[in-house]
Amino acid sequence: MTIELRLLLFLGALFTTIYIGFEVKKGRIDIEHSLFWVLFSFGLVILSIFPKIVIFFSSIVGIQSPTNFLFLVMIFVLFIKDFSMSKSFSKIEKKNKELTQKIALEKKSEAEKRNKEF
Repeated sequence: MTIELRLLLFLGALFTTIYIGFEVKKGRIDIEHSLFWVLFSFGLVILSIFPKIVIFFSSIVGIQSPTNFLFLVMIFVLFIKDFSMSKSFSKIEKKNKELTQKIALEKKSEAEKRNKEF
């Protein structure tokens, strides 16, 4: 890995961690949701400081360029995170729909009770 890429990884991870810290402090993101990004940034810092790790694993897998291996791993990790978020979003949508239907039925029931009284 070139020194430029290592520096870019380090600075990107540092700025990401600082940004996540500000977002947590402002209450815009929960600590449990920020944990993934902090760990991801920490991993990038480790890989930028110790590029031999990337070189070792890229040679095991048979990818000639450690940079390509690093990007492949990053894409794979982000793909898994995206899939996980899609699952969570689907659960939230389903729960939202159920709650909306429940509220509508309760309002209808209340309206029917009021109509019977008059």
